[in-house]
Amino acid sequence: MRKTLTRLLCAVLILFITLPAFLPCRAAEHSDQKIYYTALGDSIATGYRLSDVSKSYVSLFGKYLSAETVNLGQNGLTSQGLLDKLNNDQTVISSVKKSDIVTISIGGNDMLSVFLSLKPDSLNSLISAVKAIQSGNIQSKVSAQIAQFAQTWPKIIARIKELSPNAVIIATTVINPYRGMIINVPLVINFDLSSYVDKNVSQINAVITGDAESGGYLVADSFKAFRDSGGKTLTNASLPRFDFDPHPNADGHALIFSTHKALKFNFTHNAVSLQGPSAITIPYYIPATDARYNVKPLLSSFTASGVKYQAAYSVTGADETGASFDASTGVLNVKRPGKVTLTITVSSPQLNFTAQTTKTITVAKASRESPETKLYIYAACAALALVAIVIVIISVRVIKRRKHV
Repeated sequence: MRKTLTRLLCAVLILFITLPAFLPCRAAEHSDQKIYYTALGDSIATGYRLSDVSKSYVSLFGKYLSAETVNLGQNGLTSQGLLDKLNNDQTVISSVKKSDIVTISIGGNDMLSVFLSLKPDSLNSLISAVKAIQSGNIQSKVSAQIAQFAQTWPKIIARIKELSPNAVIIATTVINPYRGMIINVPLVINFDLSSYVDKNVSQINAVITGDAESGGYLVADSFKAFRDSGGKTLTNASLPRFDFDPHPNADGHALIFSTHKALKFNFTHNAVSLQGPSAITIPYYIPATDARYNVKPLLSSFTASGVKYQAAYSVTGADETGASFDASTGVLNVKRPGKVTLTITVSSPQLNFTAQTTKTITVAKASRESPETKLYIYAACAALALVAIVIVIISVRVIKRRKHV
């Protein structure tokens, strides 16, 4: 009987002693957000003429990032049209504001629309279209639109940054859909369409690539990827069919996606979740307390089979709060009231990008009248009451046994 009583008292005492460890921190918060990705641009962004839009570069990139993807591309959109949307279209404005990453595919219609407006669909109309280009009338319009693009482009970037200062912005260069295409009708015309488009597209791309460093955005060089792809058919254009549709086919979109995937960039938030309490209360009767945190990458790239990643932590506010962090266990120890900011960066030698997030923790010192203290007192009273009840029950049993003896 004495052994049973002793064990019970020990169990209650252990509960009484360890209870404070469970009181200081609030319940852990879980914020498994996804990357929010907005795609802006023209019909290349929409995946025009693909039989399966899930094979578009926007869909492929969104899946790669495990992102919530919003495709706001519009067929026929020019750079000025995109700027107008960024300034006036509330759907576009709202989406960009929420974005962690924004991709832009624009510029093709600023130039190619002039040539495509001629719509050559037969040999005779093709000859007429080429002669119109060679006359200089078309080229003067193309040059004017390229000059307009140079004025509009920096305004597009500035507006996106105004709406979402922390977003990663990726601009893709304009492709030449007519690579290697020479229009040759003996004794009538001999026109190197490929070189003509190269010369003009390169001027647009010079604006995109030239402003990248000062504009703070990344460039997915699709133009170069298409140029270096060899003889593989990457667009819908076909001279024998008189089809001058410049849109990429599935292979072309896969190549554009690869130029995005190859970039090295950093996410500043929403790519990794740092789980743990955002408020810690130090009980008045102990000098310090602990809280546990753990990291969870939200990018499918990081969590893919075979991918190893590592996390690096940094702590600010340690001088004020006496905080220290054990990266091996994920335990944060705090001693004084104040604010602590945990910053975690997740990276992998197998990937080209890193993910970073921060969590600010408010540290408070409980007073004797605080809810945490009252809870401890109530729990302690309940534990003592339990001990008293057990003692009474055991005493009654002992008395009964003695009477029987």
